[in-house]
Amino acid sequence: MEPLIKKVREYIIQNKLLDDTQRVVVGLSGGPDSVFLLHSLMLLKEEFKLQIYILHINHQLRGEESERDEKFCIELAQRWGLPIRVFRIKVEPYAKARKIGTEEASRNLRYCIYRLEAKRLGAKVALGHTADDRVETFLFHLIRGTGVSGLRSIPHSRDFIVRPLLRIFRREIWDYLKKHKIDFVRDSSNLSLFYTRNQIRRTLIPNLEQFNPHIREHIYHLTEIFEGIEEIVEKEIDKLWAEKCLLENPKIIVLKGDINKLSYLLFGGLVRRVIISFGFPEKGFNFGLVSRLKGATKGIYKLANHKDKKILAEKQKDIWLFFSHTFSPIPYEMELSTDSLELPDKLGQIEVKICQIPLEELKHSDETIGYIRGNKDKLKIRFPREGDRFIPFGASGGEIKLFRAMLEKGVPKLLRHYIPLVLVDNTIAWAGGLGISQLFRVNNANEKIIKIRWTGDIAEFMRRKELWRK
Repeated sequence: MEPLIKKVREYIIQNKLLDDTQRVVVGLSGGPDSVFLLHSLMLLKEEFKLQIYILHINHQLRGEESERDEKFCIELAQRWGLPIRVFRIKVEPYAKARKIGTEEASRNLRYCIYRLEAKRLGAKVALGHTADDRVETFLFHLIRGTGVSGLRSIPHSRDFIVRPLLRIFRREIWDYLKKHKIDFVRDSSNLSLFYTRNQIRRTLIPNLEQFNPHIREHIYHLTEIFEGIEEIVEKEIDKLWAEKCLLENPKIIVLKGDINKLSYLLFGGLVRRVIISFGFPEKGFNFGLVSRLKGATKGIYKLANHKDKKILAEKQKDIWLFFSHTFSPIPYEMELSTDSLELPDKLGQIEVKICQIPLEELKHSDETIGYIRGNKDKLKIRFPREGDRFIPFGASGGEIKLFRAMLEKGVPKLLRHYIPLVLVDNTIAWAGGLGISQLFRVNNANEKIIKIRWTGDIAEFMRRKELWRK
């Protein structure tokens, strides 16, 4: 076995890249790295009992050159007797619609296709990233600002993606292909200094090599050190999350307020975990954000934006409250024409029903359940707005501003506009987190009693009054 193929084999075994699969989809661009990857896996096919599939994605960005690459990959698949699927994608409309660059758009679309193919075949997707790619990504992240995970650079595996060539440098691949007379195609866009990565590859690294000819190897070894550090940090974050997370659901995460006393590394790790838990990309997560949050004593902070969603954070004395919500405005008012109503943007559900219950069993102080007197046919639901007034149950002084009532009760500022209100004849009869209005108190068991029940992620938080109530 050739030394370079042996090196690939050892990396696969060491990192258990193919332990749980026999089906592998090779992302083939036609360039030297992906051709060598396919060639290597073909030679290791019997040992690992692999079923190999080829996937080529034509981005249609380089005119005739893109068509040439597609034709080359199809002919190579036929020559080597392997099945191939070709996807032709339109990058520019996608990039324009999302206001991102073509490089980012291309990557997003590629990985979407990789995921679909992995799921369709029950396979891993093997990509031809090399040690050079890892070095370049390290420098790219360093220049833009990053944390431990960014300095680790490209991981050898994540989810359904594996990268068997991460320990091999590009010059080794070129020498091997030349020696064995294996054809490949060249991407002319790699010569353009328009892209930051190409500037790093063609300008920055050669300049660094003037100071140390072995700078690539040194940076590569550094990425492996950071990979080990990240594993240690992630284990510590897992322990802290179990200790500090008081509530976690799709819309709300609550962490203990004392996390600010942690080191920047661990505090930042918890904030990063929040972003990931809400399903947001890590783009925009940086030391500046961590520093602002760590120094906070109170207030509301923007954590992340993604598509039509945002994550906001509120620091209170004893907790950090993180809230995921969309930018879309919520409806002004909704008629409650049935026994239940689904609130917009997964803000929960309101259920109402007529019931009979002894007066002594009525609980008027519950944050998510209330009993009022009135006519069920006249109920409306909406969310708070400026100028709303409310008479808290048991209040001796008459009506007050709704937002003042929320402030006095301790309802987090971040959530005050997302608390559902039940109205009777345009008067607030019940407010989530505050309970019923004194005006709609049940005084007689013979009165028509309406039970209001609010469920959902925010309701779960409000029910846990020990987390927020003053």
